[in-house]
Amino acid sequence: MQQPATVLVVHSIFQGRESSWPMAQALARRGLNAVNVHLRGGLEYPEYVRQISVAVDTYARQGPVWLWGHSMGADLVSEVAGQNSRVVGMVAVGFPVTSSGPRTLLMVGAWDQLHSLREMREAAGLQKAELEVLPQADHNQENFDPESSRKAARFFGAEHEPRWADPFLGRGWLLWGLVLLSAGLSGGPSRRLQCGALVLALFSWRSDPFHSLARGVLMGLVFAQGRAFWLSRAQVLALFLALGLGELVLAWPNWSSQPSLLLQFPTAVLSWLPGGLLKFAGDVPVGGWIAVGLLEVARPGFTMRALGWLPRNSWRQLATFSVRKPRPGEVLVLAGLLVAAALAWRDVAQAGYWPDSGQWGLLATKVGGMVVVPLLVWLMAARGFASRAAQSKR
Repeated sequence: MQQPATVLVVHSIFQGRESSWPMAQALARRGLNAVNVHLRGGLEYPEYVRQISVAVDTYARQGPVWLWGHSMGADLVSEVAGQNSRVVGMVAVGFPVTSSGPRTLLMVGAWDQLHSLREMREAAGLQKAELEVLPQADHNQENFDPESSRKAARFFGAEHEPRWADPFLGRGWLLWGLVLLSAGLSGGPSRRLQCGALVLALFSWRSDPFHSLARGVLMGLVFAQGRAFWLSRAQVLALFLALGLGELVLAWPNWSSQPSLLLQFPTAVLSWLPGGLLKFAGDVPVGGWIAVGLLEVARPGFTMRALGWLPRNSWRQLATFSVRKPRPGEVLVLAGLLVAAALAWRDVAQAGYWPDSGQWGLLATKVGGMVVVPLLVWLMAARGFASRAAQSKR
């Protein structure tokens, strides 16, 4: 009996293997032997290449081996494919690779913030490779976008799956529905519903459908019990507007060269919601959900109050332009974030990825799109609402 083809799924150095797990699942569901490769941070570039090449040699004894990589993982698999003759072909997602194997498919999200369509088209032309544009994905969504897994599976010669059959987005929308339904049914603290969700989360961690049900109910209860501590509808709308404009600024090279992409932006945003929620829910271990549930039983609304402090406080600060001396806890949080960012950049630089002089300007522009634009929109909205509130009191 012939063994199915093996696909080594390689994540970005900036992320863990959890980020590529949905892609490995999608390829395995289509009959491929998908192996989700784990790359430990802090190693040098040649060591990553060696580890992946060893894995290729190991699985090549069983049958044909393909490679799939996202972002920096795409750069790594392209290097391996160029060196190891046992690689049948590769899929490189979200990175303009410079070398390739016998067969190459490049993919990029239409809303990719890091690499433009022009860069990817030039890379595909140099290698005479195929190029597929994912109309609804940004850089973070490329590794679990339904269209991405469908095109990759077809390239690997896997079994055909109906276009509408996408369990990942389906579970994401189901989770959204459970959150909204449980929030609507619970006008306030509901101990019976909480305890039922806790029991379900505790005893169903091996069953994905029931565990998803428990997570959805718990998230809905957290929202319902803490919505008094959250932002107003107008503030939430301003926040989403700010984030959306930030995305448009980041992806301007794409939609400026292909304006028709703007028509797909609302649909793209809607597709990010279930995927983002599912990724967030999946990243929290079962013990975390049980701890949140117990905390909400003891102190209803505490979780949302804690989560809502930052946007509410930032809204208040922007509306009044008040500046105060930072508290010790805030300084510690900022220092922790700076240390984490430095460690992440250390791993990336050690692996051989470091911007040259010409790329620093582009990096500054990207950071501006992610931070400055949303902050300015948030500022204008906060000032506008503050001035209206002041006028209404007169």
